[in-house]
Amino acid sequence: MSNDFDRWGEHADDAAPPVYAGADERRRAPRWIGLLMIVMALGFTTGTVLLLLGDEGETPAPDAPPVTVAEGEEEQPPTEAPSPTATDIIISEPEPPTAEPTDDAPAPPPTSAELPTLSADVAAQLLARPVQAVAPPSALAAPGLDPFTIIPDRPRSDIIQYVVNEGDTIDTIARLFNLNTESIAWSNSREIIQRFLRPGDVLNIPPEDGVYVQATGSLRTFRDYAELYGVDDPFVILDSPFNPNLRDYGPDDIPPDGEPMFISGGESFEVVWPSAIEIIEDPTSETGGSSGRTGSGTGEDTVFRVTFQNGQLGSCPPQPADGGTVWQNPLAGSSYRFVRGFSGYHPGIDLAASPGTPIRAANGGRVIFSGWNDFGYGYMVALVHGPTMTVYAHMRSQPFVGCGQVVDSGQVIGEVGSTGNSSGPHLHFEVRSRQGNTYVPQVPSTVIDF
Repeated sequence: MSNDFDRWGEHADDAAPPVYAGADERRRAPRWIGLLMIVMALGFTTGTVLLLLGDEGETPAPDAPPVTVAEGEEEQPPTEAPSPTATDIIISEPEPPTAEPTDDAPAPPPTSAELPTLSADVAAQLLARPVQAVAPPSALAAPGLDPFTIIPDRPRSDIIQYVVNEGDTIDTIARLFNLNTESIAWSNSREIIQRFLRPGDVLNIPPEDGVYVQATGSLRTFRDYAELYGVDDPFVILDSPFNPNLRDYGPDDIPPDGEPMFISGGESFEVVWPSAIEIIEDPTSETGGSSGRTGSGTGEDTVFRVTFQNGQLGSCPPQPADGGTVWQNPLAGSSYRFVRGFSGYHPGIDLAASPGTPIRAANGGRVIFSGWNDFGYGYMVALVHGPTMTVYAHMRSQPFVGCGQVVDSGQVIGEVGSTGNSSGPHLHFEVRSRQGNTYVPQVPSTVIDF
């Protein structure tokens, strides 16, 4: 045993590494290895900081594994990052990995390294911008959707009742419901339509242009109603979504008395006062002016005689259709206001004026009606001017002219009032032209400047 030891001791200095037996010997050991490890740690930390600063605004993949460096190896910095200098080195503890927030655990507050930096100039520009409204998420999810529409504007499928307010006219109500004025006139009682509307009146408002009627209990079939109101196919009435109560009927069935129906696209006759004008040819008469004469082909002159509403209190015996000179405004020289125009349901114009305002003959002619009218026109006058005639309604009292009297253009024939079916003092004025064996309404402004 001792011999072996002696043999090993003889070559100890050549083969065995030094042995540090005590504390004093350890203090004499080389320190370059420790310094090398510190430098490597500083380099790793510096490279990590520079990498984070270089990738500002980019979020690393959440599942990326942490970068480790094996002991004894040096980390290679990114090629695009510059080599750090002594003044650039920042020594900090590595940040622990941040866990993704879940529903059960709230997200941790951001650290100073995660907060974005903002220069003073950029902050001032952002604060100077005006405040803008942000659409709610539902509108963002569905482009084109109006999130503030509470009740959508859908087509109606039924007749509604509209209560007239102060200042309403058929024209304004028609515009309110996007309908023709005739459609409202054709769908309501003439007693309401042929006068000024009054607050509290109730009007039927159809869902679209057409005619709303009620069966009268006559022998008319649905086919007859379609023909009467200008519709080619009776199934336009029977299959209409506006008439669900008529689905079980056929074209040749007779609707029950009072059965309501809407005829889409239908047209009614003009809602005008039935004037019952009669023109009589009298070839033997020697009276009458040139406007009432026409060649008969036998050398004799034929005189047309006109009756207007025969049987009414103010109706005159047949009068010669003569006259016709110069047209003028029936309220010339007075203050008035135009309140209602000509239409298919209103055969004249309405001019509002103070009670007692003088009414003048719009043309020279002969009186064919003077007095009371039971059809809603109250006290009125009708004049014939050869091929034309004029009507002046709602006068204040008995007219100033009588049957058969010849009047001049501009002559006062009465005063503005509100008699008959009227809701205020005004003049209802009509111009009618002869067509065949009657006189039909025409727009007054075509012959008179108002």
